[in-house]
Amino acid sequence: SQDEMHVIVIDEDGLWTGDPGYILEKFAYVSKASDAKRPDGSSNYIKDVLRNESKYVWLGDVTELTDLSVAAGTAAGQPKAGATFQTFDSATAAEGVLGGSMGWGNNGAAISSANLQAGYALYATPEIVDVNLIIGGPGVDATDTATGVYLAGLVGQGSSARNDAMVFLSPTLTDATVTKTAAAMTTTKTTYGSNSYVVMDGAWKYQYDRYRDLFFYCPMNGDTAGLVARTEFTNDAWWSPAGMNRGQIKNIIKLSWEPTRADRDVMYQASVNPYITMAGAGVILWGDKTAQITPTAFDRI
Repeated sequence: SQDEMHVIVIDEDGLWTGDPGYILEKFAYVSKASDAKRPDGSSNYIKDVLRNESKYVWLGDVTELTDLSVAAGTAAGQPKAGATFQTFDSATAAEGVLGGSMGWGNNGAAISSANLQAGYALYATPEIVDVNLIIGGPGVDATDTATGVYLAGLVGQGSSARNDAMVFLSPTLTDATVTKTAAAMTTTKTTYGSNSYVVMDGAWKYQYDRYRDLFFYCPMNGDTAGLVARTEFTNDAWWSPAGMNRGQIKNIIKLSWEPTRADRDVMYQASVNPYITMAGAGVILWGDKTAQITPTAFDRI
């Protein structure tokens, strides 16, 4: 049926082991068929095997297995019964499969907001997934607000919202590192709406990634969520995670921008929580509002 495949994961540049060409993993006799089984009953489908067993790679799109292949035959990812799967028409075609040489966590396929939303949609049903804090991350590009709008609806807007979890969002990378104004932050906040299940901060942080050996900007929403989780662990859920005692951020070189007192007043009035750098204390979360505009019992974290 031509479904047999073999996968070898190689430390091409020696960045993992210090030994270029070292074989990190190998998966022999995996299958292109979605229903393929091993003798012990476990899945032998290549996508399942890599997802469940590999420490380094996974297969994002099975169509990559049939790029540059002969037209005749069944595409990868289909049931095995009665199928003869497509094969590569030459060694050159096989070598041209997208992702043959990977680096920096990217195999060449750009992620879209729709991709992120599909992933976050797995959290939509509270009866299936028990989660309290959802981190919005950086989005898909420097101006992405669509992902944040989707997350706001997922947790607390509309008839299908969870209404039992909080999502943490940051301004866009462009707003945080280029525009750097309170007006830009509040405009983005308006896009996310008034929502007691959403918390928005007003900065990104510049930090060092020792795994990639580079400095980069990272949104602060993960830090804000971490402060909330830590405060609930050390105190209780109703304690504020902000301020000098519980709002200090570590693992940071500098903020993407330093809002003035006037900036902070504008942002906080719009329910955007500023981060500030204070002499002797470091970077501090200087606000504990949810995105709820109307003053209620739920307008604080």
